[in-house]
Amino acid sequence: MIVVGVYTAIRLFASIPLPMYGLFVLLAVDGVLVVNFSMIENGRINKRSEQILEKLRFSLSNYTKANRQTGSERKEVKSLGPLKIKMGSSNFFEMSTPLEILRLCVDTIINLLLAS
Repeated sequence: MIVVGVYTAIRLFASIPLPMYGLFVLLAVDGVLVVNFSMIENGRINKRSEQILEKLRFSLSNYTKANRQTGSERKEVKSLGPLKIKMGSSNFFEMSTPLEILRLCVDTIINLLLAS
């Protein structure tokens, strides 16, 4: 959406009527908003779960030292991993994912403008 909207808005500025031009601009803006807001929230889930696990590990290590418990609770917490919203089989959203997608869109738009 972003690539088509921006490329059309730049390349066909003088040859399409204003309402159609506005449609392509809105398409690009909508794509940027969707990428930023939805994917940033997915990255925040990952980051926040890492922070919660770090606090849990810290508090549990202090608890086991004070109470001389066995290490089974510590092993259970150590085995936990942060939440990851996956796309495909191996990729997941981080806080930098929206920036990477927008960088890819900008690179594609530049390549299309240079090729035409």
